[in-house]
Amino acid sequence: MVAKVKYSKIKSLPIFPAQILVLFVLINPLSGYAMDLDIKAEAREVNEYNSNLFLTTASHTNAWGQGADVVLGSKLKAGGLDSNINANFNNRMYEGASQLNYFNQLFDMKNSYSFNKSRVGFNAQYNMDTSSAAMDDPDDELGLVFQRIPKVSRMIQPNYSYHLSDKTVVNLAYKYRDTQYDKIIEYAPVPFPNVVGHTTTADINHQLSKDLQLTASMFYKDFLLNHQAETDKVVSTGALQSSPQWTKEIYTEIAMLGANYSFSDTLKLSVAAGFQSNSQSSQAYNVLSSTGAEVSHIGENRGNTFSDVYLAKLSKRVNLVNDAHSDMAFESSRSVIPSPGGVLVGYDKYAATLAHTFSPKWSAKIGLTYADRSYPVTQKLNSTVFGAQAGVTWKMGAGFELSGNYQYFQLNDNALAASGLLDIAESNALIFNIGYVFGKHLKY
Repeated sequence: MVAKVKYSKIKSLPIFPAQILVLFVLINPLSGYAMDLDIKAEAREVNEYNSNLFLTTASHTNAWGQGADVVLGSKLKAGGLDSNINANFNNRMYEGASQLNYFNQLFDMKNSYSFNKSRVGFNAQYNMDTSSAAMDDPDDELGLVFQRIPKVSRMIQPNYSYHLSDKTVVNLAYKYRDTQYDKIIEYAPVPFPNVVGHTTTADINHQLSKDLQLTASMFYKDFLLNHQAETDKVVSTGALQSSPQWTKEIYTEIAMLGANYSFSDTLKLSVAAGFQSNSQSSQAYNVLSSTGAEVSHIGENRGNTFSDVYLAKLSKRVNLVNDAHSDMAFESSRSVIPSPGGVLVGYDKYAATLAHTFSPKWSAKIGLTYADRSYPVTQKLNSTVFGAQAGVTWKMGAGFELSGNYQYFQLNDNALAASGLLDIAESNALIFNIGYVFGKHLKY
């Protein structure tokens, strides 16, 4: 069982990245090796407008926000050691809507040490986030925010790679992640459970030729969802609403075969496809209905369900004159993951992007995304999302940058449409920021 940690009571922060870096260097016997250290810092002042921040069909108001984003990072190479440590801070304050404010913190560390035929790695992450509300954050890739649900997650991931030959590599990894949700009650309590996840990965890559690499991967994932019993007051009505304690376990096994092929130095294709097996179990619990009667929910053990999964990416670079170039990419994928309520949700995603660099100072990017959200067990389509984005960046010199972005999203909710309710939600967003980027290379 995962102990619930209230967001407002979290006082301590992880060790600052610079301290981690110093500690890591001191405890590694690398004095006999040359050291290359790259440090970076970015600071951006951000202004944004969003006509429908939560992409809801309900009544809503425009959101005007201001804030600051800060990124700190370091990269160290010494002998066989490769260490990357980063910290991200994102702060937003919304005019007349303090319930939308947030302060996100992300600390990320990736370390590895290479030997003659093998590599040992250790990754860790701490994330205090309030910008999304999905267990594996599938909607983050679309830039969507459906609720302000503060959460704290911690992740560790040891990994190991071994070269069976000059052309064949085996990779093994284990990832532990625990996520603890708090609640900001805007309309009604949202019963998000705490989550503990374990993921074990094994894959083998074989370089069949100069241009073709074959891959085989296996994943095992299990999630334990634990929701604490709570009674909360609904802000809009003042009424009390209870939610029971419940636990649920979800298990998935995935097997995929794939290939990476280079048609040329500028045209590359990656594909992988396979099957996923899903099973879940839950405990029995009781809850009071609106009339005060006790309603029993019986525990269950569901047998395996199977889903086909895949991912594909095609990328192309077009080199022009005077350092100008264009990067184009098309991606498609199908994945099945648990939702915060413990229900398996499938995502079919398609994305196309075009990034063009006019000169070392000017660049632009446009993108289109489309996603189907469905329930693989019942084969019902829940909703579709379409998104379009466009942005431009101007590097003014001396480390200063100015950028502007426009984002459009449309959500078509089939469940609401079936009930005869308003089923389409749209949002328009404008984001402007001015930033300063600092980088320094040190060699010892």
